[in-house]
Amino acid sequence: MNSEGSEPKVNPEDNEESILNRPRPKLKLAELKNKPETSVPEQAPVSTPPPERVIKDQTVHKKREEDEKKREEEEKKRELAEEKRKIKLELKKNTPQLISFKETAKYMAGNSRLIVSLLGTALVMVFVSIFLYHMIFSFVSGLTAPFYTAPPLIEEFYHYFYYAGWAIFKFFFSASVTIFIFYATYIISYLISSPIYSFISYASENTFLGKPEEESDFDASYIGEDLLQAAKTSLLAVAVTVYLFFVNFVPVIGQIFVFVLYPVLNTILVIDFYAYRKEWTLASRILWIKENPLLSLIVGGSITFISMIPLLNNILAALVIPFALVYSSINMAVIQKYNEKKKTDAENN
Repeated sequence: MNSEGSEPKVNPEDNEESILNRPRPKLKLAELKNKPETSVPEQAPVSTPPPERVIKDQTVHKKREEDEKKREEEEKKRELAEEKRKIKLELKKNTPQLISFKETAKYMAGNSRLIVSLLGTALVMVFVSIFLYHMIFSFVSGLTAPFYTAPPLIEEFYHYFYYAGWAIFKFFFSASVTIFIFYATYIISYLISSPIYSFISYASENTFLGKPEEESDFDASYIGEDLLQAAKTSLLAVAVTVYLFFVNFVPVIGQIFVFVLYPVLNTILVIDFYAYRKEWTLASRILWIKENPLLSLIVGGSITFISMIPLLNNILAALVIPFALVYSSINMAVIQKYNEKKKTDAENN
């Protein structure tokens, strides 16, 4: 019995049935069915370039880099060339302009007194040199003939290197002996011709500087003084020549000494006439050679080269040395004038 006011009992089966029988909301499947499908856009596949194109792109890139490097190098070269040009112009402003061989030849051709003096000096040197050359050559050849005459034996492969060294040393030794013979005759000819050499140097300087010809006339009263000065210079040349003759027997070192000192000696012999008029000491002459290496190399080097030519060296020297004397005297006057002007400008500033 159910008492009044008590809660009604719920049957679990009825409760379950009621849940199952609960009305459900209708799904709008029709709309979903009829709705067009929205597809996700597909990404385009990444295409891989063919190997030929990759190689081509790499080649083009590499070529661009090379072109860029070339442009940079060309730019650097242009900058360097411009810098060198500026330095050259600056040196040209601060360096006296030397007279060329062509200008010297024109100058000599227009001066009849110089032409006569040069030809007379050349004839004296040729006759004296030919007379003395045969005597001195026979004497020196007898002393030096056994030296370097027997070549080394070649029994092994490395002996060829010994033979090559022997041949080189023999060549330079023979050249040094030829130079010695040349100087033995040249110094005597130089001493005999010194008064005419002194006149040529003096006349060349004065005429080039525009001084009157009367100041450049030959003065016989200075012959003794010229011979004495030439004798002093010749003694120096003889001492150096004898020293180099014995040093020449030392392989390598001797030949180096010969080909370094002889151009210096030749330059001293040629500039001696100008330097004596200016009262330069030997130290001053050597300093001048050091300060003017180009002119010294042209003058001394040309005579040294001629001295190595057998038989013809004395004849060629008889023609070249007077020309070198005029060339050096003119250019020394130019350098002296430039230095004096530079000194005056410095004092005024």
